[in-house]
Amino acid sequence: MKAIYSPANGYIVDVRIREAKVSIVIFMPLWVKHHILTPLSGVVKKVHFKMGKFKIATSRESELHNTRCDITINTDYGFDITISAIAGIIARRIKYFVKEGDRVEELQKIAHIGFGSRVILTLPRSIVYKILIKPRSRVKAGKTQILLLNV
Repeated sequence: MKAIYSPANGYIVDVRIREAKVSIVIFMPLWVKHHILTPLSGVVKKVHFKMGKFKIATSRESELHNTRCDITINTDYGFDITISAIAGIIARRIKYFVKEGDRVEELQKIAHIGFGSRVILTLPRSIVYKILIKPRSRVKAGKTQILLLNV
């Protein structure tokens, strides 16, 4: 088993279990540090930045319309994870510190986002052994275990 730590500070707003993927959605309130960490080591496969609107990040609609940066990492375990940083109504910028082909280490800071934002960690359902959090759970980046993986 491999423990996965939260990539961001805040609280869980949703845990989505779909046929092929699991997504953990974290809201980052104004008063927490807005660093984003990679939960696993690997190589950055893709960085996709998209300009958009600035709706309140507590709404699910923000995922569809707001400015965002999706970072996909091919992990050392051979599967991909995606960390999505979504700007909120106050946050007007996302800074990312990695590019395609970069090697990243577990719990390395890969991005910073302005205040009142949302982070989504998505990974294959087939490797998730146990989900350790639920909606409204408070999480700390790099300190709170959120998942156990079958790797």
